[in-house]
Amino acid sequence: MGAEKYKHLEKNLDLRDEQNMTKILVSHDPKWMEKLRVAHNLTKERIELFSQYAVLRNSIKNKIEQVIEGRRKRGDKKTPIEEKLGFFIEAIEPQVQGAVIKLRNKGYKTYSSGFSFGAEQHIWFDENYFQNPQMFEKLRDELNKKGVKLLIKDNKIEIGFDKFYSLEKIKGFWDEIADFLPKIK
Repeated sequence: MGAEKYKHLEKNLDLRDEQNMTKILVSHDPKWMEKLRVAHNLTKERIELFSQYAVLRNSIKNKIEQVIEGRRKRGDKKTPIEEKLGFFIEAIEPQVQGAVIKLRNKGYKTYSSGFSFGAEQHIWFDENYFQNPQMFEKLRDELNKKGVKLLIKDNKIEIGFDKFYSLEKIKGFWDEIADFLPKIK
């Protein structure tokens, strides 16, 4: 995707719409990257970081779609874990897959996980499990030393990055969080 695809939209393109922002970040078109950077008051380093994560997210999304489509075409049956989840395991982004399974085995009900916009990742929960964010202070400090910001809300855990990390490294952060959380009823 280059600037020519947006030429007819230039005057009306909403630079706050996540789909538009993602397309621009994945395309890495200099003109639109600069417009997006200015519209959101971001540094050049931050918009570049967002672009790196958008490309990674897009790549993962495409691989997930291909794998799931392949399983459907072959008529693959769901494994017992997948039956419990209600979908193929590959639908969960690889960097958070192990943590989601571990959390579900500990009794947490999750419903969304993986990349958020920018340089963040999340796990959303069906219930408000985290009404005492102070319990996360030690973990927050440990992750902060590694360059990871931890945000806890009643029904959400989010991690954010100030630099680019590999999927394997991000998986390690999620595994650390999942290991930290206690079992619940």
